[in-house]
Amino acid sequence: MKHLFLFVAFLCSFSSCSSAQATDFVFDEVSDMPFHSDVRDTLEQAYSLLEHKISYRSVPLKRSYREAESGRLSGLMGRVFYAQDNYKNLVRVPVPIASFDIVLVVNTHSCSQCDVTNIKQVTAVSGFEALLYYRKNNKVNFMLSEVSDRATLLNMMDKERIEAMIISRVLLPDELLSANPHWKVTTLATEYLFHYLTQENAYLIPELSGAIQTVLEHKLLLKNTTLPH
Repeated sequence: MKHLFLFVAFLCSFSSCSSAQATDFVFDEVSDMPFHSDVRDTLEQAYSLLEHKISYRSVPLKRSYREAESGRLSGLMGRVFYAQDNYKNLVRVPVPIASFDIVLVVNTHSCSQCDVTNIKQVTAVSGFEALLYYRKNNKVNFMLSEVSDRATLLNMMDKERIEAMIISRVLLPDELLSANPHWKVTTLATEYLFHYLTQENAYLIPELSGAIQTVLEHKLLLKNTTLPH
């Protein structure tokens, strides 16, 4: 009960100090997978603390960057730390909201000895900035082919139309792994996820940073108090 009162006090303090007029922000729609659902819930709570609303547009990953860069989106729900390096209209909210592993998945039926050092061809979703950064900063020789979305990528891997893919581990369903015990999964890197706003909306970042931190701390508090002792 004490924890609930503390969170209510945080909420009231944000509501009373928010200086910006209530605004509707439009971001890229994310999937209903648990990882994305948690990110969406965190951001919706943070914006609610500041008395703002969020709506979503369904946009392919690669195009979402162009939509935000042109101002047709208010920003991006969650991207890696260096996303703003190539998109000057994007400003990072400096509070990591989640982390994820980049993994290489190899079909050992077609390439039993393949790993990141000798794989010839891999496939990934177009616009996967974390992979582009990984290739830039690591010595890899594989050729990269791209598909438009995660569902296509997983379907091609499942039907053995490709021998390897690189994907966020959180977007790789456990049941698909269980159904394909011949898939070898190797973690390549761990990245942190950040929320982004366009330059036009960057005025909100100081307050939003505090609101996100408050929500994350409250979630951690709830998690720790509900764990079995």
